[in-house]
Amino acid sequence: MARVCLSLLVLFGCITIACADGGEKEGEKPKPKLPGITIDRDAGVVDVEATFAARDAYLELIACTAGSKEHESLVAIKAKAQHVHFALMLLGAKPGKPSQWVKDEKTGEWRGINATGTRVKVSLLVEEKGKWVERSITDYVIDRDDKPLPGSVFVFGGSVLSEKEDGSTVYEADVEGNAVSLVSFGDETLSWPTAASTSNETLDYYVKTKALPPAETKVKLRLRPVAPKKKA
Repeated sequence: MARVCLSLLVLFGCITIACADGGEKEGEKPKPKLPGITIDRDAGVVDVEATFAARDAYLELIACTAGSKEHESLVAIKAKAQHVHFALMLLGAKPGKPSQWVKDEKTGEWRGINATGTRVKVSLLVEEKGKWVERSITDYVIDRDDKPLPGSVFVFGGSVLSEKEDGSTVYEADVEGNAVSLVSFGDETLSWPTAASTSNETLDYYVKTKALPPAETKVKLRLRPVAPKKKA
């Protein structure tokens, strides 16, 4: 655990400094400065600059990092996945573990393990007539039967940290591009609540092409941590 905490400090230390770096009037809360990301603490949302990506494809991701998996993602974000992770933590969200697939040593069968962590509602801000309008991702994603994606809440698994041969630490979602995922890569920042295979034969979701604006249209990915329901 100590090693993980130290790695997080290495990854996010420079951001923490940026957060505390002046520019605010006396009495104002520090405003975190993360490239491509806006944090609204009052509204409890993180907005990430992005563009629409895949036009007609199976979807493995709702959002990838730019220059990675646009061919199978609804949008590509213009920010590092580790910065998205940090922004969510600033709003009080707690990372757990991404969803994954493990092989049973006795039976040899693979089974999915669902992600843990704070739940996060995912939506899009689309510019319409000069104004940013919030739209559900279910407006843009359909299943094999042309039915909308059954939900828009993901789980803040928080990816994983890996140590390279040179001793440096990397945030795997930045390496692989898996920011908000519909399938279980095991290193995504935000996971679909139910573990899902990456096999092409089992992919369930597609882009609703008719609903999309022109390619490369700017959009914002909105992430809103959901407070856990209180037990009665």
